[in-house]
Amino acid sequence: MALTTESAHNVAHILSEALPYIRRFSGKTVVIKYGGNAMVDEALKSGFARDIVLMKLVGINPVVVHGGGPQIGRLLERIGKQLKVEVVVDREALERGQFQAEGGFTRLNKVFDGKLEQLLADLQESVWQDAG
Repeated sequence: MALTTESAHNVAHILSEALPYIRRFSGKTVVIKYGGNAMVDEALKSGFARDIVLMKLVGINPVVVHGGGPQIGRLLERIGKQLKVEVVVDREALERGQFQAEGGFTRLNKVFDGKLEQLLADLQESVWQDAG
């Protein structure tokens, strides 16, 4: 692929803007949130991966953390719908149907830092106390 004069100018401009940041963060660890919308758009996924590789190549140590807002929101919405139909929400309920297709209990438990079992127990207790 031949480099045209215009594309060479564009690359030089981008590098001149990026160089101060590369110098500042080289050798440093940088935490990057990989959010929900970027996880579903193929172009954004590809660009994100390219940028992470570029950061490693220039000496920056990226650490990627999961954002996942839209996906988590959909799971919580399903739990809310289930609560309207079926009062008891437990681990088994999260391993059926659409919940299972979205990763089930295991995936949602990661969102709640391994505390989903306790959260479900507290929720059930609260629901039954309010009902009684």
